[in-house]
Amino acid sequence: MLNFYRVNDRFFLVDLPGFGYAKAPGPVRESWKRLVEWYLARPTGLRGVVHLVDGRHPPFKLDQEMMEYLGELGVPALVVLTKMDRVPKGKREKTLEGAAKDLGVDTEQLLPFSSKTGEGRDSLLEALDHLLPSEQA
Repeated sequence: MLNFYRVNDRFFLVDLPGFGYAKAPGPVRESWKRLVEWYLARPTGLRGVVHLVDGRHPPFKLDQEMMEYLGELGVPALVVLTKMDRVPKGKREKTLEGAAKDLGVDTEQLLPFSSKTGEGRDSLLEALDHLLPSEQA
């Protein structure tokens, strides 16, 4: 299922099914993958993708495949490493470097984020604002 959220009557935020951690039979997971790929490949006003990746673990193969697919489509992508409050401070740099390498992106394309502490919130909002057309006065 795709979940559409209208934000301030300005744009839609579309939540695509996450299938990295979901416990579901293989055919169900494959149907989610096909749905996501269908949606992203449609000729629409898609401005970019925010790909959420759990920062506590190395990216999964599906995360890597998604980044490759977005690259093939030419869709701008920002990777948000979630739950970074659970990554010890001494391991953060290594975590960022490892995720960047595994996903084939520069570390500048990674945004450490924590919903618990608010880390990365302003940077995420700023990145989203850059993707959106200017509001007309």
